[in-house]
Amino acid sequence: MHSLRKETLVTIVGGLILLIAALHFACQYYFPDMVQLQTIFPKFFYLPIILAAFWWGLKGGIPAAAICAAIHSIDLYRKWDPSDPDHLHRILQIVLFFLVGGILGSLVDSERRYKKDKLKAEEMAEEEFYRAITDPLTRCYNRRHFNARFYEFWERAERHGELFSLMMIDLNDFKHINDRYGHVLGDLVLQTTVRTLLNNIRKTDFIFRYGGDEFLLLLPSTKGDFAMNLAKRLRDEISKLSFKAPDRKSFKVDFSIGIIEYHRGFKDQQEMFRRLDEALYKAKKEDQRVALAS
Repeated sequence: MHSLRKETLVTIVGGLILLIAALHFACQYYFPDMVQLQTIFPKFFYLPIILAAFWWGLKGGIPAAAICAAIHSIDLYRKWDPSDPDHLHRILQIVLFFLVGGILGSLVDSERRYKKDKLKAEEMAEEEFYRAITDPLTRCYNRRHFNARFYEFWERAERHGELFSLMMIDLNDFKHINDRYGHVLGDLVLQTTVRTLLNNIRKTDFIFRYGGDEFLLLLPSTKGDFAMNLAKRLRDEISKLSFKAPDRKSFKVDFSIGIIEYHRGFKDQQEMFRRLDEALYKAKKEDQRVALAS
């Protein structure tokens, strides 16, 4: 598509140059006495030069100017007469072709470089920001970003009564997995777990790596009962995961999940987290490994 478009534009510029040249020489042949009309046609060469410079910058403006100058030079050679008052003007016409093509082409190139540099700077800034808020291993958000997001949701809940819930997921005996199977397999367990979580939560939910083997889910507009059902579904999905140890034996992982729903009765954020930790501790002792803070 891009190649076809470029070929079309080249055809337009080339066609304009040939058309103007043909009309100019035809006017000289059929209307030799109409000198005033003959002096008009060379000015039309500025149109293809401007178009070429606008579309391709210097790479288009200078070659188009050179072609137009070559055609104009033929006419200049045929009418060479230094005594003619318009003779100097015809010579300057060639210089003007190159000036228009060069100046406009340079401006276009400069503008495009500016836009390209600006876009590159924005992409680098976005990439830096993304790296600053994500965990490099699992590619989910990190604890630093959680603190900012949690404060934001807390303030909205305090001021406008917007509901949200927190879910803390803890991988049981993860140290044992690292010690027995190695950190490479341990990292794979974490990465696979995060992918499973992402595939089973809403697009509006946020997942954060809060610690080595702890993950936090921030669930906007979510009551505790809904979060409880989601936690059970997540445990079912995670229970389907199976990993192969270096000795080719398969093993599964086990998670405990604590849940808490925001309400105005919390004294501060620390109290909400303390109650969430208690729910997680309770979940570790229950068969379902899921507990909702009361």
